[in-house]
Amino acid sequence: MLTAKGGSGFYTWRSESFEFATVSGAGLVKAKSVGETMVKVEDQQNEKNAAYIRVEVKPIHSFSWVEEHSEILQGHQGKVALIAHDGQGRKFTNCTSVGVSFQVLNEGIVSLNKDELSPSYVDV
Repeated sequence: MLTAKGGSGFYTWRSESFEFATVSGAGLVKAKSVGETMVKVEDQQNEKNAAYIRVEVKPIHSFSWVEEHSEILQGHQGKVALIAHDGQGRKFTNCTSVGVSFQVLNEGIVSLNKDELSPSYVDV
């Protein structure tokens, strides 16, 4: 989630290319497809008080776990913290647009359902 400070405190967020990423009125960026766009935040009471940030949507090369241990009961849903890696070795934790599904095979063995993996994440 992007944040803004200063000005009136009332902001308008806008992505220049909805093809690659969108941004909500609260500054939440969602990836759409691999590419890049600029996101603009503008003070609603003073259009000269504005800023831009470049947003890259990159393909995921691999994941790693943030925590070494996480318990989820078999047949139940749960949350795990992941770090996404791109092909250049950069690490990103903003994976809000990534759809990931895991399957518990046996106690202690987890498999990533690659068919249900969204292909990208956001880098701001």
